[in-house]
Formats: sequence, structure tokens, C-alpha cells
Amino acid sequence: MRSHARRWVLLATILGSSIAFMMASIINVALPAIQETYGATVAQMQWVASAYTVLLAALTLAGGAIGDRFGGGGCSRPAPPGWRWPRSRAAWRRTRAG
Repeated sequence: MRSHARRWVLLATILGSSIAFMMASIINVALPAIQETYGATVAQMQWVASAYTVLLAALTLAGGAIGDRFGGGGCSRPAPPGWRWPRSRAAWRRTRAG
């Protein structure tokens, strides 16, 4: 693998890890509002945070498995157009570059 490609892989890995960390942290910001709205106890809030984190991890693993099985194009076809745009633009740039 070329040095340039390695940098892009490293950047994508760091970005993906950062986004996963932020997504797991979002629930902690929302917990007080959830507790106030539903009148939940601290124990129930712990269940909410744990369930969100486990679900996020499961969906991340499932998304990776689907991506491995069907490839990037097969995964992004059912996605909304706004999500597909960066991928299609990158593919267009690769074909124009030769």
C-alpha cells in the first residue's frame, strides 16, 4: 500500500472512531432532559445509556458486515441522496483521474 493511501486509511479510521465516540457521548447530554420528561430514576437512565451504546455498537458491526458483503456501492444505494453524494463524487473523481 502506498504511503498516500495509508494516510487516507488512517484519517478515515480516526474520523470514524471520533464520530463513534461523539455518538456515544450524545446520550449523556440528553439524559437530563429524558429524565425530566419521563420522570425516570437514575437506574432507568443507566439502562437507557447502556441500551443506546449497545445498539450503536451492534449497528456499527452490522453496517461493517453489510459493507463487506455488498461493497460500498451496494450499501449506499438505499441511502438518502444526501448521504450518497460524497461517495458518488469520490467515484467520479477516481474515474476522471484515470
